[in-house]
Amino acid sequence: MLRRMGLLLATGALLAAAPANPANAQFLSFEEQRLSAMAQRLGYFDVNAFRSDREAAVRAQDAALARDTLNRPVEWHNPRTGNRGRTTVVQIGTDAGGRPCRVVEEELLVNGRLTRQMGMVCNAGSGWVGVQ
Repeated sequence: MLRRMGLLLATGALLAAAPANPANAQFLSFEEQRLSAMAQRLGYFDVNAFRSDREAAVRAQDAALARDTLNRPVEWHNPRTGNRGRTTVVQIGTDAGGRPCRVVEEELLVNGRLTRQMGMVCNAGSGWVGVQ
């Protein structure tokens, strides 16, 4: 995701500062607050829908990285939420340490709102990790 991938669905750059419902914040774990904030920032009204879409997006990202080809998007659609997205590897290379790296473009359509982001991931041996 970009943290293991999931550029739009998992990256810390999209985290909002507060949980979706501050009145219940003391009852939520840090991870739940983080997920709730990400979901809200991306236009989700339901954290469970966010989780469901995130799983679909990660599968698409894994497939795009496994292909090892440029500019061939892998699309996903969640019939439960109606949301969709796509992941495209737009550049293949290596970092200074020789690790295989990819620049990935991700598009996400949530509740009619399109969001795009690009990021770089490198294979650290145990999987793909996001790099700044």
